[in-house]
Amino acid sequence: SARSLSRSPRRGHGARSTAKPAAAVRSGAPHARPPTIRAAPPARRPALVEERRPSCGRSVGRSATQPNDSRRMARVASILLLRAAAASAASPAAQRMRAISCLLASAMAWDHLVEIRDPHSFPALMHAPPAAADAAPRPLLLYLHGAGEMGDNLADLISEGATGTPPVALEKGAAIPELHQFVVVAPQTSYGWEIEAVRDFVRFLLRGDAVPPLDASRLYVTGHSMGGTGALRAVAATKLFAACAPVAPAGGERPQRVLGTPVWAFHGRNDAVVPWYISENLVKGLRKLGAADDDAKLTIYEEAPTPPGWPNSEGHASTIPAYSDPALYAWLLGKRREG
Repeated sequence: SARSLSRSPRRGHGARSTAKPAAAVRSGAPHARPPTIRAAPPARRPALVEERRPSCGRSVGRSATQPNDSRRMARVASILLLRAAAASAASPAAQRMRAISCLLASAMAWDHLVEIRDPHSFPALMHAPPAAADAAPRPLLLYLHGAGEMGDNLADLISEGATGTPPVALEKGAAIPELHQFVVVAPQTSYGWEIEAVRDFVRFLLRGDAVPPLDASRLYVTGHSMGGTGALRAVAATKLFAACAPVAPAGGERPQRVLGTPVWAFHGRNDAVVPWYISENLVKGLRKLGAADDDAKLTIYEEAPTPPGWPNSEGHASTIPAYSDPALYAWLLGKRREG
């Protein structure tokens, strides 16, 4: 039986789409397969953000929502003091001061996110929940972006076209409370989601050098479009994740390779970029192989929004209703990886 699951895009996400609120239904009777597939990703748009380069030589994107002037001036003063101290110090101390200076320079670019970098895999943006009194390990939500955010400037992850995704919602202060239960990490790739690199990046996160302690039994992966496919393939190849939430995945993974990991897929029936039946075929295949209904879920939005600034990608922003649904995060937290 069909029932509505989604809601209108939340205010504050920066969405300017005039599309009607998305109405979602669960998959039911099979639908006729369209005769052709037009699933080519849209051409990458120029970044709508400026770029600056701090003295440490790294490109740091500047978010649309900048720190206020007083905070920015305080951080600049801190950097100048550190550099002055380093100039008169011995070589090891100078190196330490320069490293701290670079970290402060990176912090200036974001209001709610922190830049981290694994030299062997990806740079990323990270958001950690407020420190808990018991310092217990936290669940991880790994978000893999789509083709429109590929590149080497982390600011692309929070560009207008990515409206509705976890990093955008967190940076703009528009994320629903349920998302704050997770350590959210959004890596960036310039060449696609190579599975070995994703595996290396997760191992980097588990070492705890750059993020708070993580609960290895509660690692979750999600992604949009190209990133949705990357999430499914990461599940199939690594067996590290307790659950997966692909959103408009650009290509399916064989159900037998994903079986055993709970999946909740989201897609727009009006998606002009990626056909909705890719998600439906995956979930039907999992159920045919014996997956329980709660471990093979599907939400189809009859009229998913269009990504802001991408008028030719009608219906491809199912990210907006999917990531603003509290039920998604409750479902994720209800899944744990055994062993």
